Amino acid sequence: GGSLRMQGGKLLWRNQSSPFVMCKSSATERHPNIALEPKQATFSWTEQWYPVGFLVDLPATEPIPFSLFDTKLVVWCGNGRWGCMADECPHRRAPLSRGRLYEETPRHRQPPVAAAAAPPAATGCAAASSDGDGRRGRTFLLECAYHGWQFDGKGRCVRLPQMLPPGYSPHSTNNKQPATPAAKLEAYPTAVAQGMLWVW
Repeated sequence: GGSLRMQGGKLLWRNQSSPFVMCKSSATERHPNIALEPKQATFSWTEQWYPVGFLVDLPATEPIPFSLFDTKLVVWCGNGRWGCMADECPHRRAPLSRGRLYEETPRHRQPPVAAAAAPPAATGCAAASSDGDGRRGRTFLLECAYHGWQFDGKGRCVRLPQMLPPGYSPHSTNNKQPATPAAKLEAYPTAVAQGMLWVW
C-alpha cells in the first residue's frame, strides 16, 4: 500500500518510505493546501495517442511494423482508412507486417494495380500516398504471408483460403469463405491529425 500527500508544492506517493514525484502544479505551489484526488494524479501510458509517423513517410501500399511499449503492431491502409492491430496472425503467430495488401473484389482477390492519379484526400490513406495511386474508394485486406488468412481494418478474419463455405459449388460465383469470429485480432483506434498518423 501507499499514500498520496503534498510536500513543497509537489504531490508525492509514499510507498514503503520511498517517495517520488508524480506531478507538480503551479496551483499547488501557490496554494499548498489544495488536496488532489488520487484519480487526478494518475496517468495511464496505455490510454494516450501516440504518433506512428508523418503521412508523407508512410507507404500506403504495404503493411508497416510498429512497436509501442514492447507491443508489436502493424499499421496499414484499407478502405481509405488506416488500421492498426497486433502484428501476429492468430493462426501460427506469423508477423502480419510481412504479409501483403490485396484488393477485395466481388469474385477474386487481386494485387493492387496502379491506377490513374486521384486527388489526395485531406485525411486517411490517400493523403499518405504522394504518387496518387488511386486507392480511394477501394477496399484492401491485410493478408498473412504464411497461410493467406485475410483481415479487415477491425481485426476480423474475413477470409480463409483453405476453408470452403457451406454449400460450396465449383460452378457458383459466390464462394467467399466465411468470416471466422474466433480468429479476431485486437484492433487499435487510429487518427490522422497534424500530418501524422496516431494510434491509441
